[in-house]
Amino acid sequence: MTADVFKQNTLLEAAYKHLNQLSYEKLQLAVALLSHLQVASEDELSKLLNIPGFAAALHKTENQELENSNSTQIADSEEVWEAYLEIEKQWEEVFYRLADS
Repeated sequence: MTADVFKQNTLLEAAYKHLNQLSYEKLQLAVALLSHLQVASEDELSKLLNIPGFAAALHKTENQELENSNSTQIADSEEVWEAYLEIEKQWEEVFYRLADS
């Protein structure tokens, strides 16, 4: 198994664990976001990664998941939380558009 395949499998397992613990409403939101990410342009993804602190928080979270693939807790650092809040603000319009469709 290559390192990339291992990383992908570890992240998919972590995603399943986290998704499995969400309430119905949060799961709906997560599915809508994943659906949007699947069809999002590279430009939209670049904008997301350019949010201050987001890319660093993403890499930190990924590394923590890879280091401890048995953990069901993603990093709860202040940096991750701030990046999440910023993303929430930036993607609010996307959620509204998804709800209207």
